[in-house]
Parts: sequence; C-alpha cells; structure tokens
Amino acid sequence: MNEPRQKIMLTLGEGGCYFLSMVRLAEDLLGKRIDAVLEFQKCVAMNLCREDCYIYDPAAIMHQLYGGDWRARKEDADYEPIDGEFEILRFERSTPARIYSHFVLGSNKGEVEYDPLGNSNTVAHGQLVSKRILRLIAT
Repeated sequence: MNEPRQKIMLTLGEGGCYFLSMVRLAEDLLGKRIDAVLEFQKCVAMNLCREDCYIYDPAAIMHQLYGGDWRARKEDADYEPIDGEFEILRFERSTPARIYSHFVLGSNKGEVEYDPLGNSNTVAHGQLVSKRILRLIAT
C-alpha cells in the first residue's frame, strides 16, 4: 500500500486543528497516545470528515477515537460548559489579506489547554469567536 503519510501529515498540519483537538481530548480521557494519521484516515473513509480536514460529524469522530455516545454542538464564545462537557475553542484573526481561524482544546474556562500548533498566531493575536461543545452521554 502506498500510503502518502507526508501528504496526510501536511494536510493535518495545515487544516486539522479541530480534528487534532479532538484527538488530544480522547488521549487525555484514555490516558494513552492515539495515532492521529491512522484515525484521520479511518474518519475520512467513514465520511466523518473530508480529506481537507473539514469535520462533518464531531460526535461520531469522538466515538471513533474514544468510544461511547457523544453529542456535539456549536455555542457562542461566552458559553460556559457545565459538568461533563468539553470545549474546543475557535479563534479568528483578521489580516488585510484574509481571515485566519484555528481550533484548540479548551480548559472549560475559555482558556487554551492544548494548541495543536504549539503557539498559534491566530490564538495569540486573534479573538475567541465560538466554541464546539462535546459531551459524552453514554459509554
């Protein structure tokens, strides 16, 4: 099999911040490392996300990564998660050329817990615009 790992990793590096934030959440919950490239390929094959990392079904992706029955929804930036919910934060930064966006795993207090990019300029110089809320409702 000629698996284009470099191409997949480049795609995940450039546009996979939402997916990688979910991977990190699942890793934190499981207490073990997940092969993000392998799981991304599975999720694309299952039509849970596109090859360009656009996410169709975050709840189904969390089921794939962690197990259980998940619910996912979008909330405003000022939403405060309740017990049992996890937040993924979406930041935006405007430049004259374009608007950049970046997802990170939140601390459930609107702060960055994990940035897949390390130190994103969009997070450092942009603003929080929305949250994706994930909740495990049954294992």
